[in-house]
Amino acid sequence: MDNTVKEEITRWRHVYFSTLCLGLEQQWKSSQYTDTTVTVGKRTFECHKVILAAMSPFFEAMYLSGMQESQSGEVTLKNINPQTFENILKFIYSGEDVINTENVESILQAATMLQIKCLKERCEEFMIENVDPENCIATWKLASSHTCSFLSRKAFKYVLYYFQDIQQTYEFLNLDYDDVLAIIKDNNLRTPNEESVCEAVFRWLNHDLDNRKQYIDKIMEHIRLPLMQPEYLLETLDTNTLVKENDKCREYVEEAKRFHLLPARRHEFVSARLVHRNQAEYEEMIVCIGGNVHPEKTTTDVLCYSMKRLQWIRLASLPYDLGVEFAICTYGNAVYVSGGSEVLNGMVYLHALHNRWFKCRRMLIGRRRHCMVAVGDSLYVLGGYDDEAEEGYNTLISVEKFGVMSGSWEDCGYLISPVRSASASVLQDKIYVFGGLDGDGVTTSAVQCFDTRVRTCTHLTNLPSLSGMSSAVVCNKTTYLVFPSGEVLKMNGTGERCGEIESAGNIENFDRWGFGIVQHEGKIFIIGGIDSSDIFDEIIIFDPTTGERADSGGHYIRRPMFGFGCAKATIPQSVFRLS
Repeated sequence: MDNTVKEEITRWRHVYFSTLCLGLEQQWKSSQYTDTTVTVGKRTFECHKVILAAMSPFFEAMYLSGMQESQSGEVTLKNINPQTFENILKFIYSGEDVINTENVESILQAATMLQIKCLKERCEEFMIENVDPENCIATWKLASSHTCSFLSRKAFKYVLYYFQDIQQTYEFLNLDYDDVLAIIKDNNLRTPNEESVCEAVFRWLNHDLDNRKQYIDKIMEHIRLPLMQPEYLLETLDTNTLVKENDKCREYVEEAKRFHLLPARRHEFVSARLVHRNQAEYEEMIVCIGGNVHPEKTTTDVLCYSMKRLQWIRLASLPYDLGVEFAICTYGNAVYVSGGSEVLNGMVYLHALHNRWFKCRRMLIGRRRHCMVAVGDSLYVLGGYDDEAEEGYNTLISVEKFGVMSGSWEDCGYLISPVRSASASVLQDKIYVFGGLDGDGVTTSAVQCFDTRVRTCTHLTNLPSLSGMSSAVVCNKTTYLVFPSGEVLKMNGTGERCGEIESAGNIENFDRWGFGIVQHEGKIFIIGGIDSSDIFDEIIIFDPTTGERADSGGHYIRRPMFGFGCAKATIPQSVFRLS
């Protein structure tokens, strides 16, 4: 059927419906053939059962019920204004658009009661067209009470977007607890900072303190306290009487204080209160540094991945080619990179908020295939391989410490055994070094524990299998080791079983090395990698709670790569807008 024929059919259908509606309207106005009366207040309307039943399941059920109304044809409606019902009849008999700003609320309520779907939808459409910051709360509440889901979602978006304006209004102060909670917990809430959200919550609480103080811990649970400035936490929340008197609130404040006090551990924090809102100025992202895009070609590229946007961008390139087998770790919001085959004793860091690289003093001993971790206010490099050392001593046993504040290096101690190609993690103030290759190039299963307080190392235990290429990540105070085979082990970091190693699951069809690894919101993201023939371009997500591979959630790599450094950092949204 060509377009001309379709247009002709459409035109004739329009003519038909216009003629039908005109006839129905004339029958209604002249009261011809009416067989039912509807009394609303002090007015009575003569109507046609078949017309009312065709448009309203409410009337259809009434006329088919066998009740008195179906026999006598006399219907009485309560809770509807006579003028409102007259407008509804105009709509039913003529299709006239009877909605305006003055009557839309009353017509919506009546249309909902009478189950006139198309009129209800027209009311929703009208209200969506006219929603604004001044009426969005009232519209949201009205839509919710009449199960207008589409209108409710639209109005709620306005509430979230104009939160800074509406939080000052009388309507906000009179919202129910459930409504305030829905607003506060939503990731789409548009706010310049979490301090502003907290101030709005306390204004709401204090508006009816006696009845509302019972909800403080349930609401504070959803305010992103770790993202607040330390001064606000200490000077405002920590001294607030309502907070001090509530155990849960104190727990949330202490969590936020720990986040600020432990910059070396921030990338390991798992908390719903640490998630940046979608409209926030900053976002926690994955940063991939250097590495290989070809078995014989390294790169100075620095790529950044937004897990919310599912989007990659480039950050400032490395100041020089690292080569291969460098180490990476984060401290606060800086990403440090040490060593590598091209500049063995080099050290640089990326200031993530400013997207700039800075050079540090060089390590005392150059190294690659080493571990680097952050503890307290220092970075530690352990073991590795020094190409320039005397033969037989290339695999290193030394530990060096870099003071983040002083910017200087010092000898810090020694491992039990020299090791390279190991992985490491930190629990409290101890560094655990897992497996690797010893000075003779033999794979070891030893787990060495370096105590940063006393600067001594002990042999803690052995892995259940030899490990030369594992990668370690800490999640919920537990170290997870991912092996090239896909086997995953875990070492508990707290409690009576601290230091015990056991199976955590297996990633099927894995078989790769040189991959990046980070934890995000309690799951382990494994990025890229290489096997004997292929470079991988996928992101695998391992769920520690199930011990299995989870759905990828649409996450992907911009290109196949391996041997890169991988870390999490907080990046300004402006970086994405400018890319």
